Amino acid sequence: MLKPLLNTVTRLRIKVDAEVLQVYQDTPLMRRIVLGGDLQPLLENDDTVRPASWVKVEVPGGESRAYTIQRLDTVAGTLELAFVLHQPLGPVSAWAAQAQPGQKVRLAGPRLGRFDPPADVSWLLLGGDATALPAMHSILRQWPAHLPVQMVAEVAGPQEQQTMPAHPLLQVHWLSAEKEPGWALYQCLSQHALPPGPGYVWLAGEATAIRALQVHYRNAGIPVSAKGYWKQGEARFKD
Repeated sequence: MLKPLLNTVTRLRIKVDAEVLQVYQDTPLMRRIVLGGDLQPLLENDDTVRPASWVKVEVPGGESRAYTIQRLDTVAGTLELAFVLHQPLGPVSAWAAQAQPGQKVRLAGPRLGRFDPPADVSWLLLGGDATALPAMHSILRQWPAHLPVQMVAEVAGPQEQQTMPAHPLLQVHWLSAEKEPGWALYQCLSQHALPPGPGYVWLAGEATAIRALQVHYRNAGIPVSAKGYWKQGEARFKD
Protein backbone atom coordinates (compact mmCIF):
# COMPACT_ATOMS: atom_id res chain seq x y z
CA MET A 1 0.00 0.00 0.00
CA LEU A 2 2.87 2.36 0.80
CA LYS A 3 4.53 2.11 -2.63
CA PRO A 4 1.44 3.18 -4.66
CA LEU A 5 0.95 6.06 -2.24
CA LEU A 6 4.54 7.21 -2.69
CA ASN A 7 4.18 6.94 -6.47
CA THR A 8 1.09 9.14 -6.34
CA VAL A 9 2.91 11.78 -4.31
CA THR A 10 5.80 11.70 -6.79
CA ARG A 11 3.38 12.21 -9.71
CA LEU A 12 1.79 15.21 -8.14
CA ARG A 13 5.15 16.90 -7.57
CA ILE A 14 6.27 16.90 -11.20
CA LYS A 15 6.55 20.51 -12.33
CA VAL A 16 8.15 21.66 -15.55
CA ASP A 17 8.64 24.98 -17.29
CA ALA A 18 7.29 24.92 -20.83
CA GLU A 19 7.68 27.24 -23.81
CA VAL A 20 5.07 28.00 -26.44
CA LEU A 21 6.35 26.65 -29.77
CA GLN A 22 3.30 26.93 -32.04
CA VAL A 23 -0.25 28.26 -31.81
CA TYR A 24 -3.21 27.15 -33.93
CA GLN A 25 -6.74 28.56 -34.07
CA ASP A 26 -8.52 25.28 -34.89
CA THR A 27 -11.98 26.86 -34.67
CA PRO A 28 -13.17 30.35 -33.68
CA LEU A 29 -13.42 29.20 -30.04
CA MET A 30 -10.69 26.55 -29.86
CA ARG A 31 -7.04 27.56 -29.61
CA ARG A 32 -4.44 24.77 -29.65
CA ILE A 33 -0.96 25.37 -28.25
CA VAL A 34 2.11 23.20 -28.80
CA LEU A 35 4.48 23.34 -25.83
CA GLY A 36 8.12 22.36 -25.63
CA GLY A 37 11.07 22.97 -23.36
CA ASP A 38 12.38 20.72 -20.62
CA LEU A 39 9.33 18.45 -20.51
CA GLN A 40 11.08 15.08 -20.19
CA PRO A 41 10.26 14.49 -16.49
CA LEU A 42 6.60 14.87 -17.39
CA LEU A 43 6.68 13.02 -20.71
CA GLU A 44 8.51 10.05 -19.18
CA ASN A 45 5.79 9.53 -16.57
CA ASP A 46 3.61 6.54 -17.45
CA ASP A 47 0.40 8.40 -16.60
CA THR A 48 1.09 11.20 -19.09
CA VAL A 49 0.52 8.87 -22.05
CA ARG A 50 -2.76 7.48 -20.70
CA PRO A 51 -5.88 8.64 -22.58
CA ALA A 52 -7.59 11.74 -21.11
CA SER A 53 -4.75 12.50 -18.68
CA TRP A 54 -4.44 16.13 -17.65
CA VAL A 55 -2.04 18.69 -16.25
CA LYS A 56 -2.34 21.91 -14.29
CA VAL A 57 -1.39 24.96 -16.35
CA GLU A 58 0.02 27.85 -14.34
CA VAL A 59 0.29 31.13 -16.22
CA PRO A 60 2.33 34.24 -15.33
CA GLY A 61 0.69 35.78 -12.28
CA GLY A 62 0.13 32.43 -10.56
CA GLU A 63 -3.38 31.47 -11.74
CA SER A 64 -3.78 27.79 -12.71
CA ARG A 65 -6.41 25.51 -14.20
CA ALA A 66 -6.59 21.85 -15.29
CA TYR A 67 -6.38 21.01 -19.00
CA THR A 68 -6.44 17.65 -20.76
CA ILE A 69 -3.44 16.67 -22.87
CA GLN A 70 -4.71 16.50 -26.44
CA ARG A 71 -1.56 15.05 -27.97
CA LEU A 72 2.04 14.38 -27.01
CA ASP A 73 5.15 13.54 -28.97
CA THR A 74 7.74 11.84 -26.79
CA VAL A 75 10.28 11.88 -29.63
CA ALA A 76 10.01 15.62 -30.26
CA GLY A 77 9.50 16.32 -26.56
CA THR A 78 6.28 18.29 -27.04
CA LEU A 79 2.69 18.19 -25.90
CA GLU A 80 -0.44 19.93 -27.14
CA LEU A 81 -3.20 21.53 -25.12
CA ALA A 82 -6.43 23.00 -26.48
CA PHE A 83 -8.26 25.89 -24.82
CA VAL A 84 -11.94 26.72 -25.26
CA LEU A 85 -12.30 30.51 -25.49
CA HIS A 86 -15.79 30.87 -24.06
CA GLN A 87 -16.76 34.34 -22.82
CA PRO A 88 -16.04 35.63 -20.29
CA LEU A 89 -12.48 34.35 -20.46
CA GLY A 90 -10.93 32.96 -17.30
CA PRO A 91 -7.35 33.83 -16.33
CA VAL A 92 -5.80 30.84 -18.11
CA SER A 93 -7.98 30.95 -21.22
CA ALA A 94 -7.25 34.70 -21.44
CA TRP A 95 -3.56 33.86 -21.46
CA ALA A 96 -4.15 31.22 -24.14
CA ALA A 97 -6.09 33.69 -26.29
CA GLN A 98 -3.01 35.91 -26.63
CA ALA A 99 -0.25 33.28 -26.37
CA GLN A 100 2.58 33.54 -28.87
CA PRO A 101 5.71 31.44 -29.53
CA GLY A 102 8.41 32.10 -26.97
CA GLN A 103 6.11 32.73 -24.03
CA LYS A 104 6.53 30.64 -20.88
CA VAL A 105 4.10 28.64 -18.78
CA ARG A 106 4.43 26.09 -16.00
CA LEU A 107 2.90 22.60 -16.08
CA ALA A 108 2.25 20.29 -13.12
CA GLY A 109 0.99 16.73 -13.07
CA PRO A 110 -0.02 14.44 -14.65
CA ARG A 111 -3.35 13.21 -13.34
CA LEU A 112 -5.50 10.44 -14.77
CA GLY A 113 -8.71 11.29 -16.63
CA ARG A 114 -11.09 8.52 -15.51
CA PHE A 115 -10.83 6.54 -18.73
CA ASP A 116 -10.91 2.91 -17.60
CA PRO A 117 -12.84 0.58 -19.94
CA PRO A 118 -13.58 -3.00 -18.84
CA ALA A 119 -11.39 -5.74 -20.27
CA ASP A 120 -14.28 -7.36 -22.19
CA VAL A 121 -15.53 -4.17 -23.85
CA SER A 122 -16.72 -4.51 -27.47
CA TRP A 123 -17.70 -0.87 -28.17
CA LEU A 124 -17.10 2.65 -26.85
CA LEU A 125 -19.33 5.71 -26.63
CA LEU A 126 -17.74 9.13 -26.05
CA GLY A 127 -20.01 11.99 -25.00
CA GLY A 128 -19.22 15.55 -24.04
CA ASP A 129 -19.09 19.22 -24.91
CA ALA A 130 -16.27 21.29 -26.42
CA THR A 131 -14.17 20.99 -23.27
CA ALA A 132 -14.12 17.20 -23.73
CA LEU A 133 -12.74 17.29 -27.28
CA PRO A 134 -9.03 17.25 -26.29
CA ALA A 135 -9.63 14.11 -24.21
CA MET A 136 -11.58 12.55 -27.07
CA HIS A 137 -8.62 13.23 -29.35
CA SER A 138 -6.30 11.38 -26.98
CA ILE A 139 -8.72 8.48 -26.53
CA LEU A 140 -9.30 8.01 -30.26
CA ARG A 141 -5.57 7.89 -30.96
CA GLN A 142 -5.23 4.90 -28.64
CA TRP A 143 -8.55 3.09 -29.10
CA PRO A 144 -8.07 -0.34 -30.79
CA ALA A 145 -8.77 -0.22 -34.53
CA HIS A 146 -10.99 -3.32 -34.44
CA LEU A 147 -13.45 -1.96 -31.85
CA PRO A 148 -16.24 0.45 -32.90
CA VAL A 149 -16.48 3.87 -31.28
CA GLN A 150 -19.25 6.45 -31.38
CA MET A 151 -18.64 10.09 -30.49
CA VAL A 152 -21.37 12.60 -29.64
CA ALA A 153 -20.16 16.17 -29.04
CA GLU A 154 -22.05 19.35 -28.20
CA VAL A 155 -20.41 22.52 -29.57
CA ALA A 156 -21.48 26.13 -30.06
CA GLY A 157 -22.38 25.58 -33.71
CA PRO A 158 -21.23 24.10 -37.02
CA GLN A 159 -18.22 26.42 -37.05
CA GLU A 160 -16.90 24.65 -33.93
CA GLN A 161 -16.86 21.18 -35.46
CA GLN A 162 -13.30 19.96 -35.95
CA THR A 163 -11.39 17.13 -37.54
CA MET A 164 -10.94 14.21 -35.17
CA PRO A 165 -8.21 11.53 -35.30
CA ALA A 166 -8.89 8.90 -37.92
CA HIS A 167 -10.32 5.59 -36.73
CA PRO A 168 -11.71 2.94 -39.10
CA LEU A 169 -14.85 2.31 -37.00
CA LEU A 170 -15.56 5.85 -35.77
CA GLN A 171 -19.01 7.44 -36.05
CA VAL A 172 -19.19 11.15 -35.16
CA HIS A 173 -22.36 13.07 -34.33
CA TRP A 174 -22.13 16.83 -33.72
CA LEU A 175 -24.79 18.71 -31.74
CA SER A 176 -25.33 22.47 -31.65
CA ALA A 177 -25.61 23.74 -28.09
CA GLU A 178 -28.85 25.24 -26.84
CA LYS A 179 -29.24 28.01 -24.26
CA GLU A 180 -28.81 25.56 -21.37
CA PRO A 181 -25.33 24.01 -21.59
CA GLY A 182 -25.39 20.25 -21.85
CA TRP A 183 -29.12 20.05 -22.59
CA ALA A 184 -28.69 19.05 -26.24
CA LEU A 185 -26.17 16.41 -25.20
CA TYR A 186 -28.47 15.02 -22.52
CA GLN A 187 -31.47 14.93 -24.83
CA CYS A 188 -29.51 13.07 -27.48
CA LEU A 189 -27.67 10.54 -25.34
CA SER A 190 -30.58 9.72 -23.04
CA GLN A 191 -32.46 8.47 -26.13
CA HIS A 192 -29.44 7.11 -28.00
CA ALA A 193 -29.58 3.44 -28.99
CA LEU A 194 -26.48 1.54 -27.87
CA PRO A 195 -24.80 -1.30 -29.80
CA PRO A 196 -25.26 -4.89 -28.62
CA GLY A 197 -22.69 -6.56 -26.42
CA PRO A 198 -20.62 -5.27 -23.50
CA GLY A 199 -19.66 -1.63 -23.91
CA TYR A 200 -18.31 1.40 -22.10
CA VAL A 201 -19.39 5.04 -21.91
CA TRP A 202 -17.02 7.93 -21.19
CA LEU A 203 -18.50 11.36 -20.49
CA ALA A 204 -17.07 14.81 -19.77
CA GLY A 205 -18.29 18.40 -19.86
CA GLU A 206 -20.69 20.62 -17.91
CA ALA A 207 -21.13 18.92 -14.55
CA THR A 208 -24.93 19.04 -14.18
CA ALA A 209 -25.58 17.42 -17.56
CA ILE A 210 -22.77 14.91 -17.15
CA ARG A 211 -24.00 13.78 -13.74
CA ALA A 212 -27.53 13.29 -15.08
CA LEU A 213 -26.19 11.16 -17.93
CA GLN A 214 -24.01 9.18 -15.53
CA VAL A 215 -27.12 8.27 -13.52
CA HIS A 216 -28.93 7.36 -16.74
CA TYR A 217 -26.26 4.86 -17.82
CA ARG A 218 -25.75 3.44 -14.34
CA ASN A 219 -29.47 2.77 -14.05
CA ALA A 220 -29.26 0.97 -17.39
CA GLY A 221 -26.39 -1.19 -16.12
CA ILE A 222 -23.86 0.26 -18.59
CA PRO A 223 -20.27 0.75 -17.35
CA VAL A 224 -19.70 4.51 -17.35
CA SER A 225 -17.00 6.97 -16.32
CA ALA A 226 -17.92 10.63 -16.01
CA LYS A 227 -16.05 13.84 -15.26
CA GLY A 228 -17.50 17.30 -14.73
CA TYR A 229 -14.93 19.63 -16.29
CA TRP A 230 -16.84 22.78 -15.40
CA LYS A 231 -20.14 23.93 -13.96
CA GLN A 232 -22.26 26.83 -15.09
CA GLY A 233 -22.04 29.70 -12.58
CA GLU A 234 -18.92 28.40 -10.76
CA ALA A 235 -15.53 29.90 -11.63
CA ARG A 236 -13.34 27.29 -9.90
CA PHE A 237 -15.45 24.14 -10.01
CA LYS A 238 -13.73 20.88 -9.07
CA ASP A 239 -15.08 17.40 -9.65
